[in-house]
Order: sequence, then C-alpha cells, then structure tokens
Amino acid sequence: MRWKLAVLTMGLGLSANAAFAPNAVAQSQRAQKTAINAISAMQVVEEDAGTVVRIKGSAVPTFSVYKLTSPLRLLIDVSNSELSGEPQTDKVNNGVISQVALLEFSDSVQSITRVIVGFDQAAHYDVRTEGNDVVVFVDGAARQRSSGNVAAVQKELQESRARLDATRARLGELESSYQSRLTDSQQRVQTAEGDLDRTRKQLADAERDLVAMRKGLDAASASERGEAQSGLNRQRDAIRDLKADLASQAKSVDSLRTKNETLRAERDAERVRVAELAKKAEAALARAETTQRERDQALALASLKEKEQRAAQARVKELEQRLGSTQGNLARAEQAARGSQSSVDEKSRELAGAQKRQAELERQIKALRATSGSDAKSKTALASLETERDQLSSSLKVRQTELDEARIQARTADSSVAKLKSVVQSKDAEIARLEREIQGARSDAKSANDARIAALTAAVEKEKKRASALEEARRADERQLAAQADVRVQQDAREAGLKAQEQRLASIEQELARARNSGAPAVRAVPVNNNEVRGIRLESADGRSRIVVELDRPGTFETLAGADGRAVMVLDGVNLPKSMERTLSATDGGAVRFVSTFRDDQGRVRLEAELGGSATEVVRQ
Repeated sequence: MRWKLAVLTMGLGLSANAAFAPNAVAQSQRAQKTAINAISAMQVVEEDAGTVVRIKGSAVPTFSVYKLTSPLRLLIDVSNSELSGEPQTDKVNNGVISQVALLEFSDSVQSITRVIVGFDQAAHYDVRTEGNDVVVFVDGAARQRSSGNVAAVQKELQESRARLDATRARLGELESSYQSRLTDSQQRVQTAEGDLDRTRKQLADAERDLVAMRKGLDAASASERGEAQSGLNRQRDAIRDLKADLASQAKSVDSLRTKNETLRAERDAERVRVAELAKKAEAALARAETTQRERDQALALASLKEKEQRAAQARVKELEQRLGSTQGNLARAEQAARGSQSSVDEKSRELAGAQKRQAELERQIKALRATSGSDAKSKTALASLETERDQLSSSLKVRQTELDEARIQARTADSSVAKLKSVVQSKDAEIARLEREIQGARSDAKSANDARIAALTAAVEKEKKRASALEEARRADERQLAAQADVRVQQDAREAGLKAQEQRLASIEQELARARNSGAPAVRAVPVNNNEVRGIRLESADGRSRIVVELDRPGTFETLAGADGRAVMVLDGVNLPKSMERTLSATDGGAVRFVSTFRDDQGRVRLEAELGGSATEVVRQ
C-alpha cells in the first residue's frame, strides 16, 4: 500500500507598501548587512569513529550541502557569511579525506563561505549545526588506522631534532665551561709559577747577602762582631723562611699542574662521551626516520594492494554480469538451434515422403502406359497421374529449397552457439584469473602487513637493547662521576637521552599494539523515521511565493518569529534526506529570495526563508 504524499505549503506575499517603500528596502538591506555570519576558523580533528571538521561562526548558520564527483568532493555553502581571516587549506591524507579547504565568494545577492572536503574514496558523512558552528562528520571505517597520525609523527620527529639540538647546545655549554675552568686553572698555574720564580730570586738574593754578611763578620772588630752576628742570624732565619715558602709554593704548583692535567683529561673524556652521545642521538633519529619511511612504504603498498583488490572485485562483478547476459544469449541460441534442427528433421521427413510418392507415381504411369489402349478412360487416368506427378515434382523442388534454408539456419545457429560457448569459456577463464589476482593481492597485503609488524617488533627489540645499554652506561657514568659535583650537566644530558629513547620505545610499542589489535570500527546505528520529506519546491508568481513541502503523511509543525527579514517553519518527527538539505533560490521574483532546509541542534527539520521585504504568511496542510 502506498501513502499519498501530504503537502504542506507556506504562502508568503509582499505587502503593497513594501514593494514601493525605499525606506523599508534600505532598512531590510541594513538589517541583512548587520546579520552577516563571521566565519572565524576551521578545525580538523581525528576521533575514534571518524574525522570531524568544525567551522566556527558568529551566528546560527544557514547552509546547503552538495556532493560532486570527478573528483569526489563535498561542498558546504554557508549563506550570508564572510571569512574573518584568510582562506585555509588543511592536508588530511588519512586514506578517506585528502584535504579540506575554506574559502569565500559572492553572488549577486549575498556573500557565501564554502567548505570543500576532498575524498580519496567514498565514505558516509553527516552535516549538522552545533550552536553557531557547522560540524561535518566523515566516517573513519576506511581510514588508514595503522598509519597513525602523520602530523603527530612529524611533530615527534621535529621534537626529536629539537631535543638533539638542545643536547648539542648543552654540550657546547659544557665544553665552554670546561674550557673556562681549564683556562682559569692554567692562569693559576702561571701565577703560582711566577710567585715561585720570585721566591727563588729572593732566596738567591738572601744567600748572597748572607755570604756578604759572613765576610763582613770576619772583617769586623770585636765591638762590632756581636751586632754583625745578630744580623747574620736574622738573615739565616729569613733564608729558612724563604726556603719553606719556596717548598710550599713548589708543592702548590705541582698540585695545580696535577689538577690542570686532571681537568684536561676530564675535558677530553667528556668530549669523547659527548661525541658518542651525539652519535647515538643522531643514529636514533636516523633509525626513527628510516622506520617511518619503511612504515609509510608498507602502508602505501598495502593501500595499493587494497585498491587493486577492489578494482579486481569490481571487474569480477562486471564480468559476472556480462557472463549472465552471455549465458542467457547462449540459452536462447541453443533453443533456436534445437528449433532449427527440429525444422530440418521435419522437412527432411516431408521431402522423403514426397519423393516416395513421386517414385510410386512414376511406376503407376509406366504401368498404365504399358497396359492402356486408346480409350478415353485410360488417357484420362494417365493425364491425371502425370498432372499429380508434375505438381509433386514442383512441390519437391520447393521443399528441397526450404530444407536447404533450414539446414543453413541450423548451421548458423550452431555457429552462434559455438561462439557464445567460446565467449562463456573466455569469461570463465578471465573471472578465474581475476579471482587468483584478488587472492594474490590479499596475500601480498597480508605479507606486507606481517612484514611491517615484524619490522616494528625488531625495532622494539633493538630499542630495548639500546635503552638497556644506555641505562648501563648511565649507571657507570654515575659511579664514575659521583665525586664530581660539576658534572651534573652531563648526567642530565644522559638522562634526557635515555628518556627520549624510552619515549620512543613506548611509542613504537604502542604502534605495534595498534597494528596487532587494529580492527574494523563498530557500525554506527542510523535512526529511522517513518515520516520523510519527499520534496521541497519554491514557487513564485505575481509578487507572491509558495514553499511546498511534500511528506509521507501529515506531520506536526510550528512557525517561529523570524528576524532580519526571515520566515521560519520547524517540522517535528520528520526525517530529512541528505539530498533535501539545500538552498533554493527564486527565479521569477516574489516575496522569497531563497529558502534553506536543514536539521537543527534538536534534530528537527528547519526551513528558513529570506524575504525581499515585509510580508505576510499563510500556512496550510
């Protein structure tokens, strides 16, 4: 049983004064201008169920949705809106969405902001409003789940490079610190050596003065000898003190030289450790980049195999359809061949019967001629038999011709059957070949995925071994540098390198877990509504406009007070197909310039009509 469509109409007509009142038109234009929806930003977020594109606006949006092909893309036009910033294009490349673009253009009536979602393959989508935002959801079932977030991987590599640069900078600071301490130590050694040389010179001068004083003592008189002896004793004490100072300074110089050599050895050893650490960090970064390239190559190969598999499956389906048609033609041809053969057999039997009758007539004529006299009765009988023989001879020629034609038709039908059988066999062979290719593509994709998992597993094991080696090296360094308070920077650098390795190891393990446990996402339930919008029309004539909404059956609705030159009607309990979410423009003038149909935040169907001026409305069902 089919429902008769219920028709809901909204009639809108311009008032006479509004049509000729410039002030009213100007006020409407000013109101329209102040109601511009400012689009401030576009965000693309990857969620578990799919990809979400959010377009942020300053007012409740009115939009239209269009789906185009060649290439496959989705257009969302936000009416009466402008970009508050610059046009934006975001690369997504997740296997479903290639990129998303945000731009602005204008027509003769209004400015429009357009969102373009480019698809690599078809996917379920949903467009709705949330407050002042337009939200586009694209199902993520076909996304490259094991590839991870490319942007996150790039960010991780950038952070790794930044950490490596920071480590190099810290190591440079450490080298500068060692060099400064070494220079200071060398200056102290030089100062101490200068003090030692001066003390030696003072000691030499004091010893010369002592020799001179001894000579003076020998030449002094008895009265001067006591004072000279006292001076000599004081000079000896001074020399003893100078010698003690000289020994102390020499010991200090030796100590400073030892410390200087120790510091130089520490600097050289630290340079070696710095070089090894930088080399390890660079090697880890190179391994990470190599792993990413290998993973991307494996994903690209798997994607290519999946595309080849889908193409082969489509080809198999097409060939199966053609094979079904060819098999139908073959059956009809075989039936025609059987009919032609039956006709040949029947005509052959008729011809054989006629030939037998002809032979019998010939025997009767010969017999009658041999026995008949000249009486009229015999002549009449002979003439009758000759006439029948002549007619039968003509009939035999006709039947022979028909038999030849039937045989030709039978041979033609047999030839057609043979050709169709050859076509069927060719299609069967091609289908078998494509099925083998599909199986091979599946096997290649599985092999590529297994190889990628094996490579990631090997990378995890290598990273574990390297992390263990780094941990052991760190502990050895801690034991070696426990007594050196000024090598804390080196320990921090090693700990930072170890932490980066551990983070990288955890990232690889998580990626391995996702690769092993990845599965198809749950199927989202789609609500079903029994009453559905079947069509929407905008009709305009004589300054009046009529909006016609066709439903499966009468539904509930309400009209809302419009603002900024708009009329609004809301339908409750009605399903709106995606193809009906659009904007219709008037072509012949009238009270309505265009009407937009969409679903609001509460799931209700909303119709918003933009008026050319003040108008009255009438709604009936």
